[in-house]
Amino acid sequence: MGSGFLFETAAKLVRRKDAVGDVLATNLRRCLSTLDVAFFGIGNMLGSGSAYSYTYFALGEIIAFFVGWNLIMENVLSLAVVARTCSSYANSLSGGVIRNFTINIFGWITHEQGSYLSRYPDVLSALLLVSFLLFMLLGAKNKPLYLQETSWLNNTLVIVNITIMAVIFGIGAYHADFTNWEYDPKRDAGRKPTGFINGFLPYGWSGVFSACAKCFFAYVGFDGIAAAGEEAKNPRKSIPIATLLTMSVVSTVYISVSGVLTLMLPYYEISPDAGIPNALKHYNAYWAVYIVSGGAIASMVTVIMGTIFAVSRIMYAMAEDGLLPSFFHCIFRKVPFMSMITCTVAASVLAIFFDTEAIIEMLSIGTLFAYLIVAFGIIVVRHSPTPTEQHAQCEEPPRVMLRLWAMSSLQCLYPSRTAHKSLVVATLLVAVFFAFGFGFSVNIKDLESDLRIALIFACGVPLLLTSLYITPLKELLEDNNYKMPLMPFLPMLSMSLNAFLMTTMDPVTWYRFLVWLVLGLTVYFADGFRHSKLNQPQLAEEFDHS
Repeated sequence: MGSGFLFETAAKLVRRKDAVGDVLATNLRRCLSTLDVAFFGIGNMLGSGSAYSYTYFALGEIIAFFVGWNLIMENVLSLAVVARTCSSYANSLSGGVIRNFTINIFGWITHEQGSYLSRYPDVLSALLLVSFLLFMLLGAKNKPLYLQETSWLNNTLVIVNITIMAVIFGIGAYHADFTNWEYDPKRDAGRKPTGFINGFLPYGWSGVFSACAKCFFAYVGFDGIAAAGEEAKNPRKSIPIATLLTMSVVSTVYISVSGVLTLMLPYYEISPDAGIPNALKHYNAYWAVYIVSGGAIASMVTVIMGTIFAVSRIMYAMAEDGLLPSFFHCIFRKVPFMSMITCTVAASVLAIFFDTEAIIEMLSIGTLFAYLIVAFGIIVVRHSPTPTEQHAQCEEPPRVMLRLWAMSSLQCLYPSRTAHKSLVVATLLVAVFFAFGFGFSVNIKDLESDLRIALIFACGVPLLLTSLYITPLKELLEDNNYKMPLMPFLPMLSMSLNAFLMTTMDPVTWYRFLVWLVLGLTVYFADGFRHSKLNQPQLAEEFDHS
């Protein structure tokens, strides 16, 4: 279970936006992505690597590379955020001693407010990450310590986590004041922000969607379940059950805690650094402050270990396919140690030098992009002919066609074989274009109202029509234990919401994201394309006849 609402940054988002509305909207979007990943995780695409492996099967090599590339970014940034937050809680418990000591030793990085750089080097966060890495790598001769002890440790910390949440909910419910969800002219005089609707939606719906895009970092660990598909005894059954149950429990807890937090204090009084502990201090529940802070740090242990595990499996899978350098495929004591070391070092550097909110914005846009493609792939797979049907319908394509399959997901360019799938892919590309257009039409601030309305209709109507157009098309994939319900509307909704939320991000975040994509493109064509398994004649021939 994640510790999202124990994070300081969650408190910052809650302080500025409608917490309950954000979490409800985030839960909707995350649940749709959960259904997507659950479907992919139990089909014929069994193995490690989470959404990367599934996209490789559905959409081909280059698209899968970018999904994996963004999932690596997501998990590395998640590690940095959790480590910085853990450091912040430790500093809060020490009364600021850790912060002052660090500044005295290393000095300041910047004095500028709102900078993407950290104000001072957060060395403690890097030390925490390195410590957990050593814990996961060291151990017995043939088995790392974390594989021996993680099971009981994780179970214990999950129980601690839920207990802490129950304590917060109990104290918050006892001190709940429902007038905090209302506008009081005397108490709230001069505090009406732009877009104000009422006390429950102080920043309006635009505030809800803006925070929603950033708030779901608390959920990013759920795809770690799918990443462990290779280790599951019965992944077709266990992955969807575990994923859906986990999301249900986590969503319920997050909604409950966010609700009582905003009922304890008005949104503008919630501390941006340690929201829950300071809310407890407000009601003199000092005994609970230490329990909550200690529990928050303990819960982050599970988050860090789970994230290191997940990202190392993704990097291992990509290296196994030849898309990343082969040393990421190195195994030591049954774990991909080079992948673990690389991602931990990268996260440590980010945690030391960069501000938490800047990291979260970058994390969010990359994850939204990855799961947009996952939702895209769901519809494509459901309308893809089986290999038997493909070979029965047309002659075997030449080797260059196989490479095009990997590049563009079109398994054969002959109309008799792929007209159906090609039509679906083209329609979905149009839908994605209009989904982004709809989002930018809503979120660009400088548009005149008439032009905004015209663009919303110009993009919204075609987006709806593409969903209706795909609906009557016959699905070709029928042999599966679990299927995404309400096809194609749920994956289309998931895809559209991901695109819409990406458009709420700041332009600077988009620039950083594009730089990351360009860097990924460089890595792919400089190394991955040449060493890809699909570029090796023997493996390509086996794949062609599979």
